[in-house]
Amino acid sequence: MNKNKSTDLNKYLNPIREFVGKMPSLKKNDKVYLFNDAISWDTIAKLEKTIKSQTIDTLYFILNSPGGSLDYAYEAAYILNTHCTKVVGLFPYGAFSASTLLALSFDELRFGTFGHLGPTDVQTPKYEAGEGYSQNSCEDIFKAYDVVIAKVMEAMDQSAASLKVNHDLNIFESFKLSTQMIEPLTKPILSKIDPKVLGEHARARDLSLEYGIRILRDIRGFEKYHAKYVAGTLAHEYPSHGFRIKADEVREMGLNVQKPNEDEVHLMSLVSDLLCNVESFQGFLDKPAEPNSKNKKSANK
Repeated sequence: MNKNKSTDLNKYLNPIREFVGKMPSLKKNDKVYLFNDAISWDTIAKLEKTIKSQTIDTLYFILNSPGGSLDYAYEAAYILNTHCTKVVGLFPYGAFSASTLLALSFDELRFGTFGHLGPTDVQTPKYEAGEGYSQNSCEDIFKAYDVVIAKVMEAMDQSAASLKVNHDLNIFESFKLSTQMIEPLTKPILSKIDPKVLGEHARARDLSLEYGIRILRDIRGFEKYHAKYVAGTLAHEYPSHGFRIKADEVREMGLNVQKPNEDEVHLMSLVSDLLCNVESFQGFLDKPAEPNSKNKKSANK
């Protein structure tokens, strides 16, 4: 980092560190850590290296992340659980995708005014089924398939009922004729869905589900059915990957959402200035370093 960038960063970090140093709720071995970055091998390796060198009772983990690797989010959950007695998640803004998976491991979650989680549906760089689809989420192809099947069944029901009433046909005859009418319309659409790709997406879409179940069951102590409900809801039940899941809805799922105290609200407000002006940062928010003795002597002169 060059000198100017370091100066700019410290402009935002120093007020935060000064405030953290005065927070009465922080006990001797309590720490505040800011994670404002994507989840990857590099960022989680840095987290592990930093965390394991400390003795931590309660870690206040400020999380702001677009997501990243589900695999390394899973690893990060176990790193924090291993090295901290308690983890309190603070969310000034958004924790999306893989970072929501990490948030499931926290003992408590506390949200700022704009704080939220996001769905954990697995993302793919690009998907094409024949000539028909180009998707970002594994969920999209299944939603498309569900819509097509639902519309086919609706059309068959309507046409079969109409044929039976208007042409004095029995159920078998009306259903057979309805199938012959609907098949030429639906076959071109369904033929665009590649079974191999559909199978690959079926496996991939359950990645966040299975990781979520294990985090909630093994770290948080949820019953398996409850863990599956929460992880499944986050993985499969939201209309878009950018959907904002606010505190009340997270609480309704059964996660331990608590109201932040005044110090935490102010801390998240200070951090918000950094988040709006600094692209990425992770590390402990300790008090600013004291000037060295040489600088003190120079000042006295």
